[in-house]
Amino acid sequence: MGGVSRNRQRWQSAMVYGAIALCCVLGGWVWSGLGISGLADRGGDSLAQATEPLPALLSQLPPPQVHPLPTCLQQWRDRPAAQSGLVSPRNGAGDDFDPDSFGSDYFDQIEPSIVGHLIWSQFPITVALAPTPPRAAAWRKAVTQAIADWQPYLSLQLLDAGDSTPADITIALGNPTLRNAAGLPRAANARTTYEFYWDLRGDRPRLAHRFTMLLRGDRAFAQLLGTARHELGHALGIWGHSPNPQDALYAAAVANPPPISDRDLNTLVKVYEQPTRLGWSLNSYQIPN
Repeated sequence: MGGVSRNRQRWQSAMVYGAIALCCVLGGWVWSGLGISGLADRGGDSLAQATEPLPALLSQLPPPQVHPLPTCLQQWRDRPAAQSGLVSPRNGAGDDFDPDSFGSDYFDQIEPSIVGHLIWSQFPITVALAPTPPRAAAWRKAVTQAIADWQPYLSLQLLDAGDSTPADITIALGNPTLRNAAGLPRAANARTTYEFYWDLRGDRPRLAHRFTMLLRGDRAFAQLLGTARHELGHALGIWGHSPNPQDALYAAAVANPPPISDRDLNTLVKVYEQPTRLGWSLNSYQIPN
């Protein structure tokens, strides 16, 4: 046991020194050796674009590999043809709106991170709601409903209040601000960020990620639900936006936020079929028994 502990300490120390050596900011992305973070928002800006990482850093990470497709997504992909092609409401689209012009998915709009697509491979995905005042009951209800909406497609577990277990996704009530092209702050409906870290709970370090979502609470319930559903889509792996207002991951807020669409789910399936470095262990480092 002492050898295991010393090896863990050496590994953690190495990562900390790597953080000091590699810490820099690249166009909105933060590299730190222990963490690399990205940003999405619900205020209309495009998602952050990553600058190519240092080859030396990537060479220390697990190689990209494909994880088995989660059971629920496999069932969605293989569903009978009669159950596909469901049409969502127009959500304010004009009479000339043609949903067929958007195709069956928008995978071409999804940006992989610098270590690959943001795929979860350990289930259930744990979600924690930060403490809120009593007046935020509608906010909590909307967020809880959004979690339930995604639950049939990826296994999610909402942690009990007071649970000290670190969550994969943490959702907090707040007033997110972002910066426009001129560098000036502006209000946003939501802000979703992620970071990468080494999960040391197994025999070998595993490259993992976690998300933090900050959502406004001063909106009508339908807008709260739509925003929470949209941001959870980002946190579950859809790191991009749909050009179709009938999709939950549409780039802008709409008067009547749509439910999760076939196109959202088809896109999610394609994301989870891609190789990624996330979720894989470092084969070159083995903690002895």
